[in-house]
Amino acid sequence: MDEANVEYPAECHLSVITDGREGMEAALGAALSPYMVTAGLTAGKASGKYVAWRVSVTVGSRDELHAVDNAVRCIAGVRMVL
Repeated sequence: MDEANVEYPAECHLSVITDGREGMEAALGAALSPYMVTAGLTAGKASGKYVAWRVSVTVGSRDELHAVDNAVRCIAGVRMVL
């Protein structure tokens, strides 16, 4: 996606790949609580020791999009944010 052509506010659909540690749902929920979550956090495919989580967030600016991304990436056990 070309960030220069994105119109805000925009709904962003995130996939978050984490390890299977306890408390991950609570940690992700806490990190996302300051933002406008439009489709709740759901655990998707679990493959061995990894879990794929999905969530949608409405962001008002490019800076807010980067803040959401950084908030999620800072959680111990997060392996990838797509």
